[in-house]
Amino acid sequence: MGIGAADILAGPIVRRVEPRLAAVWIALRKPAAVRLALYRGRGRPADLGRSGAAVPSAPWPPPATTPRGMPPDAHTLALGANLHVALAVFVPAASARLDWDTIYSYDLRLTADDDGAEVGFDELGLLADLDGDGDPRKVQWALGYDVGFLPSFITPPARPLDLRLTHGSCRWTHGPGRDAMRIVDDLLQRAVSDPAARLQQLWFTGDQIYGNAEAPELMNALTAVAIDLLGGGTAVEQIDIPRPGAPGEVVRFPLDGYHFPAGRRLMLMNLIGGFTAEGNTSHSIGFGEYAAEYLAYWHTAVWPELLPLLVERGARVAAYGEAKDRLERLVERTGLTFDGQQPDQIEEMILLWEAAQLIPPQAGAIDVHLAEADHSSAWDDPVGADAGSWRNYWLRAAQARVQIDAGGGRNYSQSPRPAVAPAATAAGDTRLLATLLTPSWWAGRHTFGCDRAPPIDATTPGELRGDAVRDRLHRLHYFLTDLPRARRVLANIATYMVFDDHEVSEDWNLSAAWVTRVRGNVLGRTVLRNALSAFLVFQHWGNDPRAFFDPEPAPAPEGPRPLTPLWTALHAIARQFVDGHGVARASGPDPDAALALDALFDTAPLFPPPPPPVPPAARLPRVTWNFRYDGPGYELLALDSRTERSYEPDADPMIGEPFTSDANAPLLSIEALWRQIPEHPAPGVNAGGVCVVIAAAPVFGLPVEESLKNPIFHITDVLKPRPRGQWARWRTGTYFGRETNEAEQWNLVPRTFEALLARLSTRSSVIFLSGDVHYACSIGQDYWRREAAGVYRPTRFIQCTSSGLRNALGDAEVASLELVQAVVRALSAPIERLGWDKVATHDPVEPLDASTGFNQRVRYLLQRDPIVLTPAGLPPGTIMRRPPDWMYRRELLEDMRPDAERLAGLVAPPFVPPGDHLEDLAQMAKSVADRVAWDTTHLPGRRWIPWTNVGVVELRAAADGTPLVRHRLFLYELSDPERFGAYAEVVTRLTVDPSAGAPRVPPRGEDP
Repeated sequence: MGIGAADILAGPIVRRVEPRLAAVWIALRKPAAVRLALYRGRGRPADLGRSGAAVPSAPWPPPATTPRGMPPDAHTLALGANLHVALAVFVPAASARLDWDTIYSYDLRLTADDDGAEVGFDELGLLADLDGDGDPRKVQWALGYDVGFLPSFITPPARPLDLRLTHGSCRWTHGPGRDAMRIVDDLLQRAVSDPAARLQQLWFTGDQIYGNAEAPELMNALTAVAIDLLGGGTAVEQIDIPRPGAPGEVVRFPLDGYHFPAGRRLMLMNLIGGFTAEGNTSHSIGFGEYAAEYLAYWHTAVWPELLPLLVERGARVAAYGEAKDRLERLVERTGLTFDGQQPDQIEEMILLWEAAQLIPPQAGAIDVHLAEADHSSAWDDPVGADAGSWRNYWLRAAQARVQIDAGGGRNYSQSPRPAVAPAATAAGDTRLLATLLTPSWWAGRHTFGCDRAPPIDATTPGELRGDAVRDRLHRLHYFLTDLPRARRVLANIATYMVFDDHEVSEDWNLSAAWVTRVRGNVLGRTVLRNALSAFLVFQHWGNDPRAFFDPEPAPAPEGPRPLTPLWTALHAIARQFVDGHGVARASGPDPDAALALDALFDTAPLFPPPPPPVPPAARLPRVTWNFRYDGPGYELLALDSRTERSYEPDADPMIGEPFTSDANAPLLSIEALWRQIPEHPAPGVNAGGVCVVIAAAPVFGLPVEESLKNPIFHITDVLKPRPRGQWARWRTGTYFGRETNEAEQWNLVPRTFEALLARLSTRSSVIFLSGDVHYACSIGQDYWRREAAGVYRPTRFIQCTSSGLRNALGDAEVASLELVQAVVRALSAPIERLGWDKVATHDPVEPLDASTGFNQRVRYLLQRDPIVLTPAGLPPGTIMRRPPDWMYRRELLEDMRPDAERLAGLVAPPFVPPGDHLEDLAQMAKSVADRVAWDTTHLPGRRWIPWTNVGVVELRAAADGTPLVRHRLFLYELSDPERFGAYAEVVTRLTVDPSAGAPRVPPRGEDP
């Protein structure tokens, strides 16, 4: 039967390119042998074959003893009945090493296991444009940009000053704005044949998917896709739920849309699984769901048809609106008072009942198992001073039904639930699961709700002011229409990926309490394991193919080839849901594979009961997720700042700070920092080269956010009282103190922050690529570290932040105003610091004379290790006993271009100067108002960008030879999503300016 275009689930994705190898990732519905062919230059397959442009290959280490599909075997790996993935690796022959900075085309040659002929992109029809006949899921753009041309990539440059990288993060299917991957596609298309201008690498710096916050409408479809991928239509993935009140006892359910309805998972994930994010309404749970989500972010093949969902929603909202209008007219006419209860209280209960009707039928089907005994627990506080109060209101509402011609015979004294259970569903413990899900009325109000104005009169209905579902469906459609462009991007540029938080969950590893809680229960542990398994297969496999298989020869000819932890983890993932023949396991996941993965991913409980025997594979060292790439004169270090955190940051009894499990977790422990960042740079990096560090969260954040906004938010979270009163149990499910605002900036723990800078200070130039924060900016820092008496080594740090690819900061319109931008700039004055190691290797004395009049803050900081002070904070008369061990100056960089250049093509309304008459003053005020209004819809800021964007980093030399870095932030013109430009561009030195003085250190006895 062979392979057809419909059998491709995702791909091809160029995952790694270097002169020693190239790797391309692909996902298929059926098993196949995969061969990667390379050609020098761009062109059509037949022309390239005739021209002798084919690059001869050498054998990737022979797969003599490896299972089919496991590295380095050139065959797809079966992960489910209809999910087969492959990383095709091309190693050039010794005489044909790939050249630097050169364009190569490639073809994936696929041979199905069912004896089909070998086919490539041309035979599959992937080199043609298709309009989809009105169905956005069938639209296709020719993979090679020109019709008939093969896709291509460009190898890295031979000189560091020719590096051209693009980067971004936070790409959300229903986020605000338009997918910025379309911008990358346009940039690639413009320079597809120009090796001097074409982008060489794409770095995803986190949040490639939103595993915990997908739109319920899409997640419902992806749950069905997951069942097809893994079991061919049978739900082979089983989920264990801890039985409340019975430690160690679990209840098992098939993972399907009936038992785990999208949109109603929040309380299950938070109150049972131990997670904390308030957006967990459609949290991915199974490996199949995470896998389906990755496919949906890269390809249209798994997407549902959205128009029928929109039509069905319209009918549901209309019925809800009619009932609400009738009720509100009745309240206005009669008052609905019963036994002294207020009308709004009665109305509230009835409206909540009606809100439950807003959820899709499949999301409420499981409620048939709810008994009336569950009514009180779902609709009332079970304990406390308010116990029974809302139930009383509810009963009064039931009495009102005789007066209400609003429900069409609805019985408001009973919980809203389906009348008949599906015949194939056994009750059993399904009632328990139904009680653990978010109640239908809560989901109807908070997840599937709509906002309607009251009716104007007896004949005019209320106006629909907002509909959360409709908005999500429109944003999903917008994402879907651009998805073929994103697919083409991934096929034409070397792509590297690191995780941040949403690949697993928004609050992943935020605190010791979170780690203990989530890893300590079977549901939380299952989610972690499945999320990391999907990340390994869909993202990490191509970052460093050699890390999945040791290509060195075995210690002895007859000995087995050594297996790496990544290889072992991939093997365990592959045997979870299919047997050795690729047939789905009818009995569900392999428990031994799950145990092995818990050990390899370090997701096992911290305080478990006596463990069962651990399989030998699980005794390997844990998987490490950081990786690096070295080029001529440059190195790229991708950090893992999620799984190697430290959980004792503020335990210091000397200053009255005991250990707390809720304290901020530094993004790296000191030991992990030393392991992930080599002490010394790669060869050539300090001879005019550069070190690029991929750090998911910005090392230097926007100053006003880190020093003002976030501390205020964290304080208010800490002081906020715990929920109580009506429905306290459900409100608790969305409230978790500081974890709501993710207190995880690098500088919140100075010890780790300063250690990171010190470790990297052996390099002359360091560029950070980061995302996470839903804004973009550029920050520069000059750093001097003391090497000997009077000798300081300079390092230039440049922070390039780009976020999000399809997300934005709240109130972005306000944040873009020039007035707000100017205020942020004023509050982001250059930051200067002096630093000392408290236990120094030289001059081991206190750095300052403590007899001077230090305020309480300075005295506190002098007790810390390290000691970090601002020169401006030292009082007059301070005596410096030893010079600082390091110093730095950091500032927010801005676009210095005039608006005429920066906003080419955008014409702002002019300001009217003030005149001598009152009407002149009015005209001036109007012109100012018009300009402010224009700014909010057209003008992005020049200092930081709160809108959807993508960053491009380019190194070059100035006319005088000074090495420079240019960080351009591309985004759509705010009033025209078809037009984009580099509305923020920062050009700055790559090295410390020799004429720039370090922060001034006052000599002995002199005032600072």
